Amino acid sequence: MYQKEKTQLDEILSPISDHILKTNEKLLENLSKENQTIREIAKYAVFSNGKRLRPAFVFLFAKMVNSDITYKHYLLAQVTELIHIASTIHDDVVDNSPTRHHQPSVFKQWGIKEAIISGDFLLAKAMTLLSQIENSKLISMFSKITEELCSGELQQLMQTNNTPTLDEIIEKSKRKTAMLYIAAAKGSLFVSDADKEALSKAEEFAKNFGIAYQITDDLLAYKDDYEEKSQFSDFENKIFTPVSFFACEENPKIMLMTSYEEFQNEIKKTNALEKTNLLASQYINRAIDSLSFFEDNIAKQTIINLTNYIKERTI
Repeated sequence: MYQKEKTQLDEILSPISDHILKTNEKLLENLSKENQTIREIAKYAVFSNGKRLRPAFVFLFAKMVNSDITYKHYLLAQVTELIHIASTIHDDVVDNSPTRHHQPSVFKQWGIKEAIISGDFLLAKAMTLLSQIENSKLISMFSKITEELCSGELQQLMQTNNTPTLDEIIEKSKRKTAMLYIAAAKGSLFVSDADKEALSKAEEFAKNFGIAYQITDDLLAYKDDYEEKSQFSDFENKIFTPVSFFACEENPKIMLMTSYEEFQNEIKKTNALEKTNLLASQYINRAIDSLSFFEDNIAKQTIINLTNYIKERTI
């Protein structure tokens, strides 16, 4: 299923495929300068079948406001991807997740210490590249983003074995997932010298897109042909998602189950999946509505296609 999803994404993002390819080349060039161990781990993490959605945001939002793509956009694309990958390396350690994109996670491949250090290294590399853009607004924004990412992870840990409200679950998704999409979209418009209203609409879109993406990611685990580990990790760590939240409204004991198979079967007996699908649709619609501010062009249509796709992949 993952390869099918990757192929569909490649088709949707074909208008910017050259920019994504060049970003990959620049990432490889920057990571090749390090010592052998760091270089090996970093390359493994960065080039393990990532979707490059955050760099895609950088190029699509620039093109949507008819901006030329400059070296600053390529730096920003690398920054967003490196921060994302650093956060996933650390998340896998915290969640004890054995795989990432159907391959062994970094800590399973090399060890916990190596994973933490390599995650820190990628974050430091991102900050080095960010400084080369020489934009104080961007530096301030990304400082806030990294703070929010850490806050979201801590919030998730604190919710373990406690039943959060739906608003708290959504806020966690905003911090852990949406904030980096916001950084990619707004950062691109900063570099493109867009006006304040465009920045506001970009933030509104990216927030709703990121939340919807996380919700649909949670839903994917309940597809019969889905093989990724994320939902099992959430179950094992007693982390609430919208699916388990809605299920608990009908069956309060569902998170006390010890068998993952039993847990999945009980989930499917409730209306949780339908309610979660509806919730995702609400955020997707909000995201698309916010794009009405921008003029129609190929980049805007590509963003709309991408937004619709994240919903369609759960059907």
